[in-house]
Amino acid sequence: MSHSLISNLWIQHTKGGLWFDGPMARLTVRGLRILDQTADGLNFDGGVTDAMVEDTFVRNAGDDGLASWSHRLENARIKFWRNTVIAPSLANGVAAYGGRDITISDNLVADTLTEGGGLHLAHAFRHPFAGKIIMARNTVVRAGGRDRGGREGVGALWIDALEGPVTDTVIVV
Repeated sequence: MSHSLISNLWIQHTKGGLWFDGPMARLTVRGLRILDQTADGLNFDGGVTDAMVEDTFVRNAGDDGLASWSHRLENARIKFWRNTVIAPSLANGVAAYGGRDITISDNLVADTLTEGGGLHLAHAFRHPFAGKIIMARNTVVRAGGRDRGGREGVGALWIDALEGPVTDTVIVV
């Protein structure tokens, strides 16, 4: 799967739109329409490096709209750029769970439904952040709320250090 371009697909009514189990490198996902999923719209899972998602539209994901999850192995140099995520129903619009040098920029996230924020950074699943985490020029509308367990509120921008500190550089502009 390394050195791949995935573009101009319409994905609707499936469990998850795209799930990439790493390790793999140099992926570009561009111009997709991902609608009405039971789970994530797109997830980079464990050891995905030098990957970008751009100009993609996600509506009604059952979990995160777009996610980078450093599960088992660290994801690095992931970029979510110029995407639109509308109405994720159980999690976040765009989320990064640990990883190195993550960029989330120029995205629109709107109408999170339950338990999720608009943009989410989490030291979760025992995976910290490293390098620079950049969140720039994103627009978040009608996002955030309270999780069902009532443990904490979640915001349009949610930086979560419940499982460990976020100690590297996080830039939000």
